[in-house]
Amino acid sequence: AQAAAWHLQDGLTWQQLAAKEKVHLSNGYVEMYFNRGNIALALKAVQVAGERAEKRESDSPGEQAQGAE
Repeated sequence: AQAAAWHLQDGLTWQQLAAKEKVHLSNGYVEMYFNRGNIALALKAVQVAGERAEKRESDSPGEQAQGAE
């Protein structure tokens, strides 16, 4: 969820998020914020949310009210 939030809110690209280091020690150890699975899941979540938002925007107010009944 954090990768998706930073992508949407702060405009970070997926490449920037994938390269974001959480820990970088002087001995060369590096821990990344996100692994490939995290990025893939966040990308899918953003895509699905965008599709759902577009669908809601394209529905007329009358159609939305009927669906609530």
